Amino acid sequence: MSGWRVSIDVGGTFTDGVASGPSGEARCIKVLSSGAIRTILGAPIAEDRLAWAPPCPNWALAGLIGCRIRPIGGGATRRVVDAAADSVRLDASIKNEIGWRPGASVSLETGEPSPILAARLLTATPAGATLPIDDFRLATTRATNALLARQHARVALLTTEGFGDLLEIGDQRRPDLFALSIQRPRPITDLTFEAPARVDARGAEIVPLDEAAVRRSLAAARRAGATQSET
Repeated sequence: MSGWRVSIDVGGTFTDGVASGPSGEARCIKVLSSGAIRTILGAPIAEDRLAWAPPCPNWALAGLIGCRIRPIGGGATRRVVDAAADSVRLDASIKNEIGWRPGASVSLETGEPSPILAARLLTATPAGATLPIDDFRLATTRATNALLARQHARVALLTTEGFGDLLEIGDQRRPDLFALSIQRPRPITDLTFEAPARVDARGAEIVPLDEAAVRRSLAAARRAGATQSET
């Protein structure tokens, strides 16, 4: 048992992580949810080596070997051959290359999703090595963000017959009790289908579910652009 406990929250822009180590130390980190790491270049040391500000002092810098590195302002992409606390060596010369100048921002990309990247940074685990984590917890606000910004795919609601307007009716709360014209937020659903079925207050079936009607409704929803997400 390593004793590492890691919790990660993935947002639309940033991924935040906290960790508790085997000796009780606490660490926290913030990385881009794109899985990229940003840092600043220093002056050239050789044609293929540059001074830099290491992206994270808590990470074993050897874990950066092999990752892609590119100037954010434009320029050729290189691979990291060696990484130290004060400099980075690339797989090819960057002499006279555009973008590789002191003070330039560069992006390092390991190819791993941001939760795994954050976990490596927190536990100082090199790329390719097994994460020494006993307890790993993952949360995300991406779905909530997509709903709030209405950037989600078309949504179809399939409900019991007679309840198609349930989301529109809501619970009768009003932002202004005496307003004559209430402007309600539009439901996130674009399509609504009702399926014949009914149960009583105790859950006993009164009208059997019409499975053929359900299949027809789902087929119509897909034709109309509603999609099923599989992860």
